[in-house]
Amino acid sequence: MTPQESPACVLQIAIPAPVRGPFDYLHDGPVPPLGCRVKVEFGPRQRVGFVVGSSAVDDSGRALKPVLEVLDQQPWFTPDLWQMLRFAADYYQRELGEVLALALPVALRRSRLPR
Repeated sequence: MTPQESPACVLQIAIPAPVRGPFDYLHDGPVPPLGCRVKVEFGPRQRVGFVVGSSAVDDSGRALKPVLEVLDQQPWFTPDLWQMLRFAADYYQRELGEVLALALPVALRRSRLPR
């Protein structure tokens, strides 16, 4: 493996939908920081989700969908805001992806970057 290559990892992605998550996706690049947006295939559509964790690839034999695109190199949330949003998701019994999405402007929820 050359220094430019990164080993594959599993990213836990919170999807802004009222479904229990996070969901595991395979990623071949460098691990993005917590709170970065990624584009993934979720059901029949592509969705923008948030990285909420990562782990090494296991040998369980399960087939994981790949991350289609990493949209950010820096997280959109400061550590204090990240903690507060996680607390709000638990307190109000909402899925973390829904709470994280509501903390961003609409254009960022749809994967567009500000100009």
